[in-house]
Order: sequence, then C-alpha cells, then structure tokens
Amino acid sequence: MNDSDSNRIEKSKCGVSWMMLACLGIAIFLSLHFLSYNIIYTESEVTRDLLVILIFSLAGLSVLLSFYSRRFAAFLMIGAGGLLLIWQSCGIRKWAMIHEEVVGIIQHVEQVRKSTGSYPVSLNGHMFRNPDLKSRFDQGYTTDNGGFKLSYFMNNPGTSYWYDSNSGFHYYPD
Repeated sequence: MNDSDSNRIEKSKCGVSWMMLACLGIAIFLSLHFLSYNIIYTESEVTRDLLVILIFSLAGLSVLLSFYSRRFAAFLMIGAGGLLLIWQSCGIRKWAMIHEEVVGIIQHVEQVRKSTGSYPVSLNGHMFRNPDLKSRFDQGYTTDNGGFKLSYFMNNPGTSYWYDSNSGFHYYPD
C-alpha cells in the first residue's frame, strides 16, 4: 500500500457519499415540502409561498455546492433545512395548543348551555389551560340566534380562525 492509497482511504472515511447526501436531501426537503402545506394554517398563504421559494433555492444551492464539496452541502442542508424544520414544528405545536384551547372553550360553552339552557354571555367562567393564549381569544366570543361564534388568531390578527356552533371550523387567510 503506497502513500496515495492511504490518503484516499482517509478522505473516504471523513467524506460524504453521494448516496448519503441524496438520502439526507430527500429526508429534509420532503419533510419541508409536507410541512409547507400546514404553513397556510400556522402562518399565512404568502409565507407558504415564500417558504416554497426558499426550499427550492436551498435545494438548488445544495446541489450546486455538492459539486464543490458534498460535506458543505450536507452542512447547509442540515443547518438551514433543520432550522426551517424546527421553525415549522414550533408553529405546529403552537397551532395544536391553540386548538386545544378552542376545544376546551367549546366544551365549556356547551356545558353551560346544558346546565342553564343558554350559552354564556362571555368567557369569563372559562379557565384557560394556557393563560398566555387568552389574548388570542379577546373579544372573539359572540352569541346570536341560539348559537355562538368563537374567533381567534394564531400569529397575525389578519389571519383569522373561527368556530361557529352552526357550521363548524373556518379559516380566513391574509
């Protein structure tokens, strides 16, 4: 075994193979692609479009960079793609927490209606599971014609969600 053979062996031990890079890219970009459908509900339609552009730009840059250094391309995918995955995972978590509050409010309102015969005038009697989310529901509860409507927002008050006791859940994008 000569000196050049040992150098090649050392380089292959610390390098990133094309197969590993492709699997990493598929895992990260496919996850981001599927999460981009949910961003409509966690952020807005405009933000989803920006995320899709960012995903394609990141994928293209990773491909171009992989011809120079597959290791740098892998770091870019893990770093930037991982941050986007974490950001959207946090958004989904927040959306789930708010939805849990909505379900709790609906249960509370229906329980009051069963015991008193009418819906409560306000949500003052409801105990929020997460008090920090109470501001998302401020002035969003109304009663009319034997039903109620609960309006709320997640990140931006311009992107609204509501529950109507007669027609269910709704969403209005920005």
